[in-house]
Amino acid sequence: MRWSEPVFVIGFLVTLLLSSPAMAATLTVRDVGKDFICNCGCNNLLPVCDMECGEQLRKVIATKIEQGWDKPKIVAYMIDNYGEKLLAAPTKKGFNLTAWLTPFAAILVAGGAIFAVVRRWASRQPAASDALGGEDLARLEERYQRRMEAELKDFD
Repeated sequence: MRWSEPVFVIGFLVTLLLSSPAMAATLTVRDVGKDFICNCGCNNLLPVCDMECGEQLRKVIATKIEQGWDKPKIVAYMIDNYGEKLLAAPTKKGFNLTAWLTPFAAILVAGGAIFAVVRRWASRQPAASDALGGEDLARLEERYQRRMEAELKDFD
């Protein structure tokens, strides 16, 4: 048992060293391609598209990576050459910002409307004609009692 603790610590340090930013800094086609969809209309993400057009786009990305381009520069190049329709998600600026904000705004407006309606229903007071005073209630009860007794006499 004495040797298991140092082995655990060494294993942890090796794992930490291998997952360092220097190891993660290598850019791959998959890392860049996950931001794009295929432009043939299949709507698959670029890394999983098995069509010819997807392969061509992956080759373009691979070429740019080999030339030493970083991810933002490759993304800008792809947008300039193929348009924003190639992006898997719309950019968060300009008119595309409405695609990000509209669903949340609609949820807030609908929630507010539901809250207002439920609050109005919960606080609704009975109409004045519906409310019976003590004297009216006693008279009504007496009337029903007499009617019930008359019905029971006729029934026998």
